[in-house]
This record gives sequence, C-alpha cells and structure tokens, in this order.
Amino acid sequence: RDRPHLRFSLHFSGYLLRWLGMRAPKAITVLEDLVKLRRVELLAGGWADPFLAGLPEHDALSQIQLQARLAEAQLGKRPGGAYLAEGVWDPVLPELLHDAGLEYAFVAGETLLAAGVRPSQLHGWYQTERNGAALKVLPTDPQLDATIGPQRHEAAIAILERRRAMGMSYVHWVGSAERIAQSMARDAFRPWLKGFLDALDRNSHWLRTAHPSEVLQRQPCHGRVYLPSWIPAHLAQAVTGIPADELTRSADGRRRPFTRAGTWQALLMRYEEANRIHKRMMQTSGEVERLRLRLEQQGTDEVRAKALEHAALALYRAQGNAALWPSARGGLYEAALRNGCYANLCEAESLVARTLGEAARLRSFRADLDCDGFEELLVRTPHFGAVLTPTQGGSMVELGSWSLPGNVLDSMTRRDEPWLLPLHEYSKLPSLVVDDEDVTDDITNTYEVDLSEEDEDDEDDATDLGTSTHMEDLAGRVCLDRATRASFVDRFLGPQTTLANLVNGGFPEQGDFHDGVYSLVRAEAEGPRRYGVWMTREGRIDQSGEERLVQVRKRYTFLRDRPAVQVEYDIVNRTQSPVDSVFAVEVNLGASSSVGRGPRLIVDGCEEIPVLSARCLEDVEQVQLADPSRKLRIVLRSLDEPGRLWTYPVTMIRDRRGQLEEAYQGVCLMFSWPVQLWGEEKRKVALELAVEMDSRIRASR
Repeated sequence: RDRPHLRFSLHFSGYLLRWLGMRAPKAITVLEDLVKLRRVELLAGGWADPFLAGLPEHDALSQIQLQARLAEAQLGKRPGGAYLAEGVWDPVLPELLHDAGLEYAFVAGETLLAAGVRPSQLHGWYQTERNGAALKVLPTDPQLDATIGPQRHEAAIAILERRRAMGMSYVHWVGSAERIAQSMARDAFRPWLKGFLDALDRNSHWLRTAHPSEVLQRQPCHGRVYLPSWIPAHLAQAVTGIPADELTRSADGRRRPFTRAGTWQALLMRYEEANRIHKRMMQTSGEVERLRLRLEQQGTDEVRAKALEHAALALYRAQGNAALWPSARGGLYEAALRNGCYANLCEAESLVARTLGEAARLRSFRADLDCDGFEELLVRTPHFGAVLTPTQGGSMVELGSWSLPGNVLDSMTRRDEPWLLPLHEYSKLPSLVVDDEDVTDDITNTYEVDLSEEDEDDEDDATDLGTSTHMEDLAGRVCLDRATRASFVDRFLGPQTTLANLVNGGFPEQGDFHDGVYSLVRAEAEGPRRYGVWMTREGRIDQSGEERLVQVRKRYTFLRDRPAVQVEYDIVNRTQSPVDSVFAVEVNLGASSSVGRGPRLIVDGCEEIPVLSARCLEDVEQVQLADPSRKLRIVLRSLDEPGRLWTYPVTMIRDRRGQLEEAYQGVCLMFSWPVQLWGEEKRKVALELAVEMDSRIRASR
C-alpha cells in the first residue's frame, strides 16, 4: 500500500479467497482498495487450481466462472486473464479459456521456446487459437523465474537491464507465493518480498511495472503461435523419475532452454494412485452432471438445488492439482491431500444418491474405470463404493465410505524417487530372500518408526542430515514395493518369509496369484440384503522347484445393513501331490496423517500396538485400526480361525523444510494361515472388513 507506483497482477484460488473472506476481512478490504485504484489486476483460474485440461469441459468452465464470480463479489472486479496451475499448458486451453470469457493467459516462456520462438523474442504478447477461438498469451522470462530465492534481487535487476539493452519493452515474471515461500527458510518470505520491492524502487528511474491490460493496449502483437503441451521441470521430474537438474541439462553439461517431457497426464501412467483419484473424479463428475440434468428435466426446489450446489463444490474441491503429482515436500505423498480428495468425492456422490433416492440400493456395473484396457467392477451399497480389479489379483483397490467420508484403503506404493538419490550411496540393498541362517526363530521381533508430529514445528529438534550416521539410518529405511499396493491381495509365502523381508518388500513369493488374472464368474444380489461377487483363478505354486496347480475361489459379499464386506476363500489342491505353503491375505489401510494424535492397532480387543511399529503375532482373531482424528475403527477379523498377523507401517522418505524424514502413508495388515493339502483337498478361509464410527475413541498420550 505504501508503494503507489507499483502495479501487479494477483491470482487467488477460490479456497484462499473464501478463507480470506472468513478469517482475514481486513486483507480483503485492502485488496479491494488496490483493485479500485487500478494498482492490482486480478487473474482467474480454476476455483481449486486444477489442471484445467484434465477436467470435463463443463467442470473446467464452471470452476473458472465460479472463481471469477467470487473474485468480483469480494474484490469488486472480474478477472480478465488467466493464471495456469503450475504453469502447465495444453493445446485445448485456448478454446476453453476463450469460452470462459478470458482474454489472455500468462504462459511459461519455455512453452514458446518449444514452439520455435527465439529466446530474444520472449517479450510482449502473441496470439494463439483453437478452432477459431483466440487467446492472447504473455510469455514469462525463464531467466527471471530462476532468480527466485534469498538475496537474488540484484540478479533479477541485471537480467532486466540486459532485456532493456536488447530493446525489449515489456517482459513478464510470474511467481507462486506458495512455491517461493516453500523454497526458503521459515519466515523468510516477508523479508524477501520487501527486498524485491526495494530493488524495484531503487531502479524506478528506468524500470516500471505495468498491468497485462496495458501491455495489450500499448504493444502490437508479435504474431500467431501454436504451443505444444508443456510441463515445468519439477513436474517433468515426477513424470520421468529423473532429477530436474538432469532434465534441464544437455550431455555436455550445458543448460537446455526447455525440457521436452511429455504432458502432465504421464503422471497418471507412473502413479496408479494419482490415476485412481483422477478417474474417480471423472466418475463423480458424471454423477453430479446426472443430478443436474435430472433436476433440469423434472424441476427442482430449494432443498434439491442446495444439494446440487454442495455436491458440485465438493467435486471442485477434489479437482485441485496438488494431490495428483508427487514432490519431495508431499503432493501425492501427503496423506491428508489424498484423504481430502476421496472425502470430497464420497461426499459429492452421497449427496447425489440421497437426492435421487438411490442411497439404499445395492448395485454394480462393469467398466474400464481406470482406462487401462481391462474392466473393473464397481459395487455400491448404502455404506460403500468399492472397486474390484479381476485382472490385478482379484484385489480391491478402493473402498469409499460414505459415512467417513473417504477411501478406507487409501495408501501409497513405495517407489524410487529422484530426491532419494543422496541416500543411495548409504544404502545396503536387501536380499530378495533371506538366507536360512539369517532367519530368526523369534517371529515376534519388532521395530518402530518415530514419526511423531508432536514436535514437527520445533526447528531446534531438526536432525542434521549432513551426518553419515543419520543418512545411513534413513537409507536403511528406504523400502520399495514390487507391485502397486491394493487390498485382499492373495499370497502364498515361502518358508523364508520374515518380518524384516516383508517390511522391505523382499519376501519370497511361491504363487502367481497376487498379480494374476482372476475370472469374474458372476456378480449379483443374494436377496435384498447381500450382494455377492465370485472370482476364481487356476494358478501355480512353486514348491521346492516343483509346481503345484492350485485353484483359489474368491467371493466378496457386501452387506446392506451394516458397513462391512466379507471375503471368503476356497483353496483347492488340483494335483495329486501335496501342497505345503502359507496362504496370506494382504490388506492396506489408510488412516489420517495425524499420527501424533494416536492412531493405533488394537489386537483381539485388548493389546494395543503403535501404528508405526512392525509386529508379527500368533493366533490373532481380529485387529482394529482406531483413528481418533476421524472417530472411527476399521476392523479386520478372521471369520473361521485365528491366524498369524503381520503388520507394518507404509512410509516414504520426503523433504520437509529442507530435512529428509519419513512420512506415514498407511498400514499393511496381513493375515496368514498354514496350508497343507493332499491331492484334491480343499481349505476354507474367511475375513471381514468393517468400518465402525465411534465417538468414544480417544487419542493415546
């Protein structure tokens, strides 16, 4: 406010605008005054900062228009241009933004370089189009973008001086306040911003700031341009798994002007968890649109109109980009973000079902839900929405609870990531199978991971990652999975299986069922209160170098009257030779990320186990995941006979404020039973997974 000569353009997500309106009304008043004085121009975007090209067109338009209306209502001016989430560009955007009533968009300069524009021409503005719908694009300066950081103001001014000497009248710099703050030490953003504004003031005799509308009025268009798909280096790193600094350098070590790394959709290929969220969002969008069309056809009242509005907002909240891509600081690896997405999607679908009178129905349908070329089965009950994948071991990959709301099975597969490279030199790669002499008889051995969040804000307690001892400790905790995590995964474990090699993913597998293709026999209602899904697989077990043909018959039963699913197994020896193995069922559960608030496992109703410890216990009938933050219990129980329970936390190393640490992603529970079958003999096993809401659960101290 004390620098009246400066001009800026600002973009706020719908989330932030609503938060400011409720929690910081004085800030809204200041911003409104700056807009009225024409010192600030507003930029639009999706209400929840989504990748607009990844949404159904009606959702993308609705998000842009909702954010623009909110900005106009709170700040008195409707935005005329667009800020694109993470700078991601897609060739469909010109028509989409044009149809949303926007005149221009800021575009990363690298996008124009990829289109053939020379570095010396990255100034002013260009025009692009799609199907005749025109959009003005203002390219940012890549070198200016690279000057973000403490004490880099003079470097930015030097670049601007060079641009002036080259005859450029207008250059554009766009920075994300959130990303800038994350790149700095805590509380460093305010001093950095003041220093940046001071640097502009010191050079105001030759350097001026301007609004995009002024640039469009004062400078003629440089010409027409057609831009390819483009993503920034930090997203390219997530897409390829290659460190960003390698992607932006050529073989001789020189920095490349831009990186060709495909599109952001490639994230959906590398990360199945991101693809599940995205495709579930598409399904929920279809449900909300179905409600909208039904109300248009039949007419509506205030109550149903309000339900549609709330369902649409829940959908939009789930469409933000942050949970679709991983980074060292979280993103897809942030359990709270994934939980939030699923919770909002479940809320939207529940609202649709209740409004249309479908909430009490048991139903299912087959479709290629994840767009991988194979059909999945979606089962809906009054309590759940479950996704079963016959081609991925007959497993369950999602169990969306309406009452939580959220996905009970939300977890993450442990992958090798670029930010783990510094740990590789300290790692000791585990053997795939532990030698006989290394197998301990004490199968109740445990270890615990310290992930308490009680002191997460205390910088004095931060660990010095420069010490080799700590790096070795972290490297020893890096575990990678051989396959994407799911639930009700069927395994035949070898005799050398131990708690240690289960945790690190190096346990021996005798069968081919965990990732094999199951045949979907039938899916149908069993009376008015049960819905059954039958699957089967003829597979093989490698037993001391000899194969045994084994059939696994698997039956899911969904209950109408309570939030539970039962899974029954028939294990049949199809040969005349005996089968001697251990049959195990793996279930991966997600809980809230607030591990410091006391999520814990309760075994057989009495013994409590910290959720962050690994254990192997004998003769267990049931285990409960008690989550005080969400007032729920997730109960996994054996319906036939007690079994051995293996449990361990699923964690991933990530960066928090410059420090590498373990982040909790979920917990793996595995019931197992010895299977000794003579020729043609059969063995039965049954489990039940139930979700119980319980306000009496208290956090442990």
